[in-house]
Amino acid sequence: YVDSWRITYKELVPDAYLNNLSYEQSREKWSLFLTDPSHFILLAIDERGEIVGFSAGKPHLSRAEIYALYVCKEVQSQ
Repeated sequence: YVDSWRITYKELVPDAYLNNLSYEQSREKWSLFLTDPSHFILLAIDERGEIVGFSAGKPHLSRAEIYALYVCKEVQSQ
């Protein structure tokens, strides 16, 4: 999540904001997100078994609402 933000939003978001992103705060944020049993995270895993992206959301009516979609730069556009 943090790495994806720093790469994807470089030159779009101020460096100070990106530099202040924290792995620990992000871990806490996503842990809280998952305390609601209706929320979900789906992982994208490459052929080596490495996590290369994820989406997060929750059910909404008869569909799902996606809150986040992050993919490592090296696999974007694949």
